[in-house]
Amino acid sequence: MRFLVIGLGSMGKRRIRNLLQLGERDVLGFDLREDRRREAEEKYGVRTFDRLGEAIRAVPDVWIISVPPAFHLEYALKALKEDVHFFCETPVADSVMAIDRLIEASCKSRRLAVPSCNMCFHSGVKHINKMMNAGEIGQPLCMLYEVGHFLPNWHPYEDYRSYYVSGKTFGGGADVIPMELVWILRLLGDVKGVCCRMQRLGQFEIEAPDTYQLTLEFENGAIVELHNDVICRDPCRRCRLIGQEGTIIWDAVKNWVKLYKASDRRWTEYHERDGYSMEEMYVEEMAHFIKAVRGEEKYLHSLEEERKILRVWETAEKSAMERRWVEV
Repeated sequence: MRFLVIGLGSMGKRRIRNLLQLGERDVLGFDLREDRRREAEEKYGVRTFDRLGEAIRAVPDVWIISVPPAFHLEYALKALKEDVHFFCETPVADSVMAIDRLIEASCKSRRLAVPSCNMCFHSGVKHINKMMNAGEIGQPLCMLYEVGHFLPNWHPYEDYRSYYVSGKTFGGGADVIPMELVWILRLLGDVKGVCCRMQRLGQFEIEAPDTYQLTLEFENGAIVELHNDVICRDPCRRCRLIGQEGTIIWDAVKNWVKLYKASDRRWTEYHERDGYSMEEMYVEEMAHFIKAVRGEEKYLHSLEEERKILRVWETAEKSAMERRWVEV
């Protein structure tokens, strides 16, 4: 298969690395910026294009869409028009109305059209899923989940004001929330209602909030407190999941998961092997996608499931604007 990676920023270059690591050698790249094209050519030996039309004439079979979130839908619709498979970073669209257009178009195509779901392949998340499936903590009751980064450290090689994180469309780290909701909704089911606060607490020159606090009530009665910010100096991704029969704690930065079972009143710790990197989850995700394109596996996350996540996000935005609890 021939792959075209659209967008050669940090994520696009990661996707090229993933493909090469998986043994895929027929990889092309497209970006409007000359410096990004040159870097991709020099680092990875891929042929690049500065015009999409020229890239299309190279007849790629699969598009990997890694442009800023505001342009995801445009390229996804274009991929279906060109009759190619596509994989797009989440969120695929910025609204339910927008993704409905994409779902309608995909229903008329025989090509695989899917959003990313990288956190589902994180080793810590897989540990949690395994424990939950085994009934280790019984019925889930509540989750406290904190994700934090310091915005200038995301891309230390460029000014944060020069790329999408400074803009309104999923800027300020907001795109992290749909990414996290993919695995949370797979674990706990559908969301019933949302209460949300979005604020700009830091001193960054951005158009979007930098701090998000969501309370999610699920149909099964579970409550999730999800905090995401780009103002904390120490990177964190910490989760505490409380069930009727025990507790699971996950620290993605320290690379461990702990399980407390009420039945034996003790903690069990699971540590990642030395050298574990989050890069591995992206490689696993891409391998899964390639197998799905070849018909060897069913892809884990559909556009319809992505629609549910965007519905939750829209509800969160409404809640923050109206400063009240809103049903999904």
